[in-house]
Amino acid sequence: MSETVKYPMPKTGAEYATKLFASMEQSPEVRRLIEAAHHVLAGGKVEVSVIEKGDAARVAELTALSVEARRQSNDANLAAGTYVTLIP
Repeated sequence: MSETVKYPMPKTGAEYATKLFASMEQSPEVRRLIEAAHHVLAGGKVEVSVIEKGDAARVAELTALSVEARRQSNDANLAAGTYVTLIP
């Protein structure tokens, strides 16, 4: 069994991360985006374009969830005076 750790995360962050990681299993497009992000993190450059827009309401919901998760994470970190939570 893999070693696990507990890491504090706001509920919205966990919801967003769950949606992201679950979609990696089902969507080759998401896997390619994650691979592209790895290249950016390693100093590379990428291009991303939307070929066909998704459901506008769902896009807005995911964007709002991401923004709220970052806000809650930043608030928790600021209150603690140190980095105590993940920021999705």
